[in-house]
Amino acid sequence: MKKHFIIILVLFLTACDNSENIKKVKALIYSQLDKTITVGNALDNRELCKKVNWESLKDEKQRDIVEYSCNLDTKKAENFLHTQLDDELNTLKSKFVETDIKVSPEEYKKFRIDEVKASQNKRYKYTIYGNYVDINAQAFIYANAKLEAYNLLGQALDDISKSKAFIRYQQNRNYFIANKENIEKVILEDHSIDNPKETIEYIYSSTHSSLIGDIFWIDSDTSPSQFFKWQSISNQTIRNRIEEMFIDIEDIHNQLKEHKIYFSHSYLFDQGGLRDPFHDKEIRYNDKLLKIDQDGMINLAHSSDCCQTFRYFLEGETPKIVSIYDDKIETKISANNYRELLASLKTTQKNIISKMVSDVLVPHNNANKSNIEIVQKLQNDLKIKSYDQKIRWSLVGEQEPVLTSCELIIETNSFPKVISDPKLANHCFSATYSDRYIESVYNDPLYQILNNINSSLKN
Repeated sequence: MKKHFIIILVLFLTACDNSENIKKVKALIYSQLDKTITVGNALDNRELCKKVNWESLKDEKQRDIVEYSCNLDTKKAENFLHTQLDDELNTLKSKFVETDIKVSPEEYKKFRIDEVKASQNKRYKYTIYGNYVDINAQAFIYANAKLEAYNLLGQALDDISKSKAFIRYQQNRNYFIANKENIEKVILEDHSIDNPKETIEYIYSSTHSSLIGDIFWIDSDTSPSQFFKWQSISNQTIRNRIEEMFIDIEDIHNQLKEHKIYFSHSYLFDQGGLRDPFHDKEIRYNDKLLKIDQDGMINLAHSSDCCQTFRYFLEGETPKIVSIYDDKIETKISANNYRELLASLKTTQKNIISKMVSDVLVPHNNANKSNIEIVQKLQNDLKIKSYDQKIRWSLVGEQEPVLTSCELIIETNSFPKVISDPKLANHCFSATYSDRYIESVYNDPLYQILNNINSSLKN
């Protein structure tokens, strides 16, 4: 009997001691938060809490601890999570890409300029797409731009091939080639010409601007029309045919411009000589394919394959092997006419595009579809089982209780228990003095759940 009495007495004294510890904590006043209210009055009367509990216990080092628990309403937390998941779904849906992406010349130009910006600032993210496809897929972008250039050039040449100017140009060109030996003899014997060898050079040379050997002179200050004194040739047939060729090739270039393309090497030169790299709105970039003017005109003279195609077109439909240079790499293409050459060039670029589609775009879309399914399932199934706020004080002897921690703890049906960042303990505690749902505090563990969701998504 005496033994039982002692046990009961110990339990009673312990309960009294525990009760006293809780009273000590409840009597605290944190004047920096509110000097007119005690901790007990502040924490026992919170609208955000569905249930409040105070408990006195021992920690792992047998220190006296008072723990306050607030069972928070989960509605606001669940609403926040679902709003964030809605935003994530919208973002994912925007990431789908078309597998038949086309790169316009304007987009190509923007991409090239943005490349320079990115090289100067590693944080600069650039893409010609309104989504998140690999921004470094240069080969794919170049291939699309080349394909667009080939399409423009092919359509232009098909239209020009039916024109009177082109038909007459070829007739006269063939005349000069077929009668080269006789024409050279006539010019050399023509005493009205100051420099007959130079005249022959202007007609036949393929190493610099000439009448039939260079297609780029039309917009250049060094064009034959500037220096070629063909009017002094005595032979009227030769003189008339030269005049017709000048008229017709200018007409051909004008027809090209109707298709928003042209060929001119003159843009490579400035008053001081060769200009490289090009300048565009103070952004310097080395153009390897297209020179896009401010008015949207496309200069194809810097594209070896386009130049060779145009040259082949002017020379007529004869089987030949054409050398194409890309980054100093030579590719030989056998063709019977310019259309076959263009078709071969297009096939090369289509293969590059096809590989990008199969290796990047399709897997990207598949992964994105899978991510959407994951988020949608979580949106339907994710529930918050409990959301608690726990605050602890440590009591040592007669010292005033010391605030040691404030945590927000969330349990869901889909993820392990989540605890708020310990660095937010002060903010966590000060929030208890407000009846408002302070998002910067109460949403912290929710962001951890969202991070867990993001980590489960496929890149």
